[in-house]
Amino acid sequence: MSSQSEPEKPEPEQSEKRSSRVHYCEICKIPCQTAMILQTHIAGTRHKKAERALKTKRAAVIYEEIPSASRPLSKTVRCLKDYMKDPNRDEPLIGLEYVLEMRFQGRRYPRYECKLCQFDTELVPMIEHLTGQRHRKTYLVKHFPDRGKRKPNDTKEDRIQFLKRVAREIEKEEGLKMYKSEDLERTHVTCK
Repeated sequence: MSSQSEPEKPEPEQSEKRSSRVHYCEICKIPCQTAMILQTHIAGTRHKKAERALKTKRAAVIYEEIPSASRPLSKTVRCLKDYMKDPNRDEPLIGLEYVLEMRFQGRRYPRYECKLCQFDTELVPMIEHLTGQRHRKTYLVKHFPDRGKRKPNDTKEDRIQFLKRVAREIEKEEGLKMYKSEDLERTHVTCK
């Protein structure tokens, strides 16, 4: 058979690598889940301000592996509790008391909702959310307003590193809090 008749299927390892990649803005150091979100970010004032500050003429946007919080999860991580107990977890988790795990009958994996940030999704995006700037900043503003502000002499530490450090300190002081879990039935709605 000729190689032109059938398109080559990617090897399983290649497709897994592709699924663990995100669009990444190198200037702002933030991952975006889709190209559309990345385009929206690039058009935004925050990106433009950072771009002006760096005085670069090109947009340094590349594909990059998901940062440590979203590294490919091991096969044993099927829910947030498994991730919390993961010995390789290197990202601190704060604000778990605002998370609701929803298990629906007939569904293999649960959905999660962060009541603090009004964010509803599946496991991997929820881990990204819980280890992200928005969630950490919102939690600090609500519970630790004095610790959520950087001091003027913290110039060596960028915002992401600062939030990660403070979150790690809080997790160490208070320990991991537990999220709530609900078992739900699927309801079938029919339109008339």
